[in-house]
Amino acid sequence: MGSLFAPVESVTLNLTLMGIAVLVSIILLSIVHNMPPRGRMGIIVAATFIAGLYYPLEFFIPDKTILTPFRDRFLSPWRNPIGDAFAVMAAFTIGLGIMNLCFVHARNIARRREGWGNSIAFFISMALMFVVGIVNHYAPNLFSGEPPEGRMALFPVAFKVLFEGTYTALNATVFSLLAFFITSAAYRAFRVRTLEASLMMMAALIVMLGQVPVGMWLTHWIPGNSFWQFLRVEVLSEWLLANVNMPAQRGILFGVWVGALAMALRIWLSLERSGYFGRQF
Repeated sequence: MGSLFAPVESVTLNLTLMGIAVLVSIILLSIVHNMPPRGRMGIIVAATFIAGLYYPLEFFIPDKTILTPFRDRFLSPWRNPIGDAFAVMAAFTIGLGIMNLCFVHARNIARRREGWGNSIAFFISMALMFVVGIVNHYAPNLFSGEPPEGRMALFPVAFKVLFEGTYTALNATVFSLLAFFITSAAYRAFRVRTLEASLMMMAALIVMLGQVPVGMWLTHWIPGNSFWQFLRVEVLSEWLLANVNMPAQRGILFGVWVGALAMALRIWLSLERSGYFGRQF
């Protein structure tokens, strides 16, 4: 059962399966599109309910009951295939996102909007990374033959340069800039007018100083094995993160996930009318 969605290494078989999947999808979509709105709504409601029924039956019902007298339930063998199916559906959502990006950037280029050169860079970068990634996975020695001992072929080198040397570095740079802008925005918006605000500012300052070498240097003269070691910046920072910040985060996340569970139940039971269930298809 676990090999239902096993990866296929053959390029020909991959392309054949992709073509069959696209053809079947087009046929099914055309059939659904020609159905009346109430029929389409019924299919969506039924598919949503059946898909959402698996995990409650598998995980929410206690063991050794009338419904589940044994540890291995009748749905357990389908756990891995269903997880793989969700991964396949997630890949489809990524494909929809790529299509949307292509449409947006294509309109920017066609209408010569401001910054349309960035859209050209987007298409070039995406095509280059796509080709290099596919060839590096299926035919790394293409156009270069088997490399000598201790050397890499053309496409593995290109993939390493594009992904590790360019993408990873740009990713770290963007997140560093984002952290700087968040800090500067918090500094401009924060006003110390109450005792609570003062405590928050002091805690934020200690936590930030505890993450950089300068903060550790400020209190490095306090012996690490003395009674006053708790006054070291890194110790105070760790204590604030573990004993003050983490419990608060857990409480907030608990409330968030309870709300998410309630929303999931509304969607599963087709009670949520603000999204797809409230539209005419």
